Amino acid sequence: MEPEIRSYPLTWHPEKGGKRSPIVFQDNISKPLGPDPTGARLQKLKDLILSGHYYPENVIKFTPTETPLRPGTRIHQAAPIIPGLPWPVATGITEIFVADLTPDSIHVGYVTTARHHARGIWQAQIERNTETAELTIHVWDIVFPHSFLFWIGLPWARFLQQRALYSAIQRFQAVQPNPPSNRI
Repeated sequence: MEPEIRSYPLTWHPEKGGKRSPIVFQDNISKPLGPDPTGARLQKLKDLILSGHYYPENVIKFTPTETPLRPGTRIHQAAPIIPGLPWPVATGITEIFVADLTPDSIHVGYVTTARHHARGIWQAQIERNTETAELTIHVWDIVFPHSFLFWIGLPWARFLQQRALYSAIQRFQAVQPNPPSNRI
């Protein structure tokens, strides 16, 4: 898969943007993820995300060319078109352009390639407020239809995008730190 996955050009530039279409979907969402008094939840979320497990696998299966994710990593995505069924699946390839870590945050983002049903950019940032010890996720994106399948299934494609966005947030809200080890 490696040589083929690298052959597709980007259809969006992280700073300059890309070709616009009459239909645009834009999200800009912030949600609380709950308390993290020790920072252990944030660390677990960082590990989960950088290993290519941002979305639950029943929503979008990520297969990265390398882990941990870093700028230039290509991701093969496979998303069931009918939730709960393994087939049919919409596939696409994206490229990570940012994977920044600080002690209190993670910022990750990707852009689409010519081998994707959409065209655009997606980013997420999880931050831990050092004063309140609360985690918050912020997700923002700009998405345009790119394939015939996306155009003819526009409302359904948008439903699947929103399902993926909120499924990941719900998954992160449920993440708990690893229990302490009782080993001596």
